[in-house]
Amino acid sequence: MKKVKDISKVTYYESLAKEAYRRKIPSKAAVYFLKASKLWGILRKFKNQKWCLANYFFNLALSEIEKQNSEKSKFFFNLSKKIFLQIGLRKEALYVTFKMYTTAYTPHNLKSPQNFQAVLDEIELTLEEFEDIKDSLIYLRLKIYKNYLKFLYYKKTNNLEKAKQWLDNTIKLSLKTYKISKNQNDFKVFLFKKHLFWNLKAKLLESEKIFLKSC
Repeated sequence: MKKVKDISKVTYYESLAKEAYRRKIPSKAAVYFLKASKLWGILRKFKNQKWCLANYFFNLALSEIEKQNSEKSKFFFNLSKKIFLQIGLRKEALYVTFKMYTTAYTPHNLKSPQNFQAVLDEIELTLEEFEDIKDSLIYLRLKIYKNYLKFLYYKKTNNLEKAKQWLDNTIKLSLKTYKISKNQNDFKVFLFKKHLFWNLKAKLLESEKIFLKSC
């Protein structure tokens, strides 16, 4: 009877954690995931325990992002990824990594071309690590982010032709992803990148006019 009561309690904590995450309150979600993890440990359901623990660290990382503490968040993101991999949940591990890159490694945080290149190298290694799930939506979304950073890198180094090439790649991949997912957020990404493309094209035309006038 005690075991049934404990399972009821742990599923209650999990539901509270998921609701807090849905409402974008990661600090509260982390508290409930930790409570659930401890109970699963008592019940000797170790895979469930690790699943809750991975989500605990993931939500801790999101809490640190809210505090603008990107270094601490990276530590927790990596712990979460490691635990998800231990229990064979590769898509979840990649999702955690994707969130790390898109929150802790934002273009705003990457001040120099060298920083951009370092992060691009890391993302490339991640894509190689998870190539076995290359058809998953989260893999495609990480590729989109990589292409977008490439575009920003070349724009920052004033190589507009290369920037246009990578932005074009980003648009094509965004459209492909939307056609698979039918998710409005993917469509918004596509529209945003398309808007950037036309802005860049206008800038290239303006540069060409200035060059021709100087000849």
